[in-house]
Amino acid sequence: MYVIGTAGHIDHGKSTLIRALTGMDPDRLKEEKERGMTIDLGFAWLTLPSGREAGIVDVPGHHRFIRNMLAGASGIRLTLLVVAANDSWMPQSQEHLEILDLLGVQRGIVVLTKKDLVDEEWLALVEEDVRERLAGTVLDGAPIVAVSSVTGEGLEELTAMIDDMLAGLPPPVDYGRPRLWIDRVFTIRGAGTVVTGTLEGGSLAVDQEVEVLPSGKRARVRSVQTHKRAVERAGPGSRVAVNLAGLDKAELARGDAVCGAGQRQATRIVNAGLRVLPSLDYELEDMLELKLYAGSAERVCRIRLLDRKAAQPGDECLVQLWLAQPAPVAFGDRFVLRDPARQKTVGGGQIIDASAERVRLPSLRLPAPPRGRRLPGAPRERRLDLAGLRGRWELAAGDPSSYPRLAGMLLAHWQVATTEEIVREIPAPRQAVVDEIARLSGAGRAVVLPSAVVDGEAWRLFSEALTGHLADFHRRYPLRAGPGRETVRSHLGVPARLFEEAVERLSREGRVVREEAVLRLPSHTVQLSGEQEAAAARLMELLHRKPYSPPGWDELVETHGFDPELLTGLIGLGRLVRISQDLVFPRDVVEDVQRRVQERVLERGSVDVAALRDMLGTSRKYALPMLEYFDEIGFTRRVGDARVLAEPPGRSPGRGPGSAAGG
Repeated sequence: MYVIGTAGHIDHGKSTLIRALTGMDPDRLKEEKERGMTIDLGFAWLTLPSGREAGIVDVPGHHRFIRNMLAGASGIRLTLLVVAANDSWMPQSQEHLEILDLLGVQRGIVVLTKKDLVDEEWLALVEEDVRERLAGTVLDGAPIVAVSSVTGEGLEELTAMIDDMLAGLPPPVDYGRPRLWIDRVFTIRGAGTVVTGTLEGGSLAVDQEVEVLPSGKRARVRSVQTHKRAVERAGPGSRVAVNLAGLDKAELARGDAVCGAGQRQATRIVNAGLRVLPSLDYELEDMLELKLYAGSAERVCRIRLLDRKAAQPGDECLVQLWLAQPAPVAFGDRFVLRDPARQKTVGGGQIIDASAERVRLPSLRLPAPPRGRRLPGAPRERRLDLAGLRGRWELAAGDPSSYPRLAGMLLAHWQVATTEEIVREIPAPRQAVVDEIARLSGAGRAVVLPSAVVDGEAWRLFSEALTGHLADFHRRYPLRAGPGRETVRSHLGVPARLFEEAVERLSREGRVVREEAVLRLPSHTVQLSGEQEAAAARLMELLHRKPYSPPGWDELVETHGFDPELLTGLIGLGRLVRISQDLVFPRDVVEDVQRRVQERVLERGSVDVAALRDMLGTSRKYALPMLEYFDEIGFTRRVGDARVLAEPPGRSPGRGPGSAAGG
């Protein structure tokens, strides 16, 4: 399926030509028929000699209805630029050509209508004039055919020419994310709300769930038609009428887009490459209010000039557009800008960043990505990457088959993203994008984690930040095994899931070691000096004097003068067990108490605080924390005021969770 569009000055015979080619009248409004002038978009279709079908969008030629022309120009793959032979080139001929040039419509035929009203000499002069005006434009070298819609002369040649040109077009790409820019909304009695438009990016099928953007409202496709024929599925490139269940006509409007549910987003801020028309007779100033036309959407916007203070006629520049209402535009989309105050087309270009809203642009400075989307290491504020935007523009202007390369550019900007986020931003088949991510990973430009993809440079900065933090910790606390994982995560400000996946990756690479809740560098081991070993011996001797009622932590430090780092180091080495905030015991003492508790429970069924106190000849101050510690490590389980064994006998004593953890 192909879509052809007309273009040209008012009263140059566009609608008459369509009637002659198809037998259908594209003028559907009563006012159009009364005034003999196309006001809004008209639609028809024809079957070509090869059997190909083509939809035709007829656009108004009057300058007052240029907004309607722009709504219809989106999605056309071949244009018929109509010039009346008796009038030759006119103002709207020029403006329509400029718009086609800005929209990148690269296939076209110039149709000289009303051939029957002029002689051959005049016709040759008009053809020569038209060729000169097409020079240097998107239609430079386009074929020119003269026809008469009244006598039928030249129509057969035109039809064959259309057939041949469509045969040379590549088929529309189906990358599984449909978007139907709405150009008409109406109601059919007994059926409900119907929208029409040119489908792109994917297919729409009966019973498919769709989302209307920018409102975000969901609906179900009740039926689909192409050229008034019901079909189960319509592919990209088709003129489509879609009957939507669940939405009223008042909830839809021209400029909305029907998309696959959850597959696209609307945005208020976009970065773009802009080409200012050379024919413009004034410069574009920063923050000028304009109107954006993309697809069938029309949005008031303000323009921010990113690489200059003012844009001169003929300039190619980077801009940011602030839209008054969101629009579901995507990378590579063509657009046109018009000045509503002067009623002039000022230029157009391509969207190169449809996700600019994710990082706002105050005073042309980019803050770090939003919370939860940043790995540490990069500056918290950075200048807008103009070179990166120029690279995106170059990519957008090239072959769409190379669009998956955008994945690397997105990662360099975002630092971290999910595969789905990257896929959603790139108008290309999903598998092509996934393959590009795999290629980036193989080249060291990306790191693929289970839930996210990390830019290669961001990963390097994160890895250096993490290992640097561990190295600093080891220098400051050589007797500790390492900091807690959660402490490190909080210090680096990384979301929990992303952090755990990153640590797992670094652990597999041998760059960090995970020991229960602790992280350390592979090169770090806790070793006591001779002086520290002597102090440790004195400490153990002191604790064994009263094994079941030893001095508390504060007393050991403040009264007996032991270094708290030595205590922490001995806990990490497993020589001491910290059973509470204030109490540490030698490991052999804890294991002894654990065996005695087990024997007591096996003999009498349970043990309580009073029983353990009497067994050890100590006080409740020590017995209660000991039982609570056994509960914590899963050795015992509290039942009322007593404890029973949490699992059958045979568990190795003193080996529960936390028994050798750092303090």
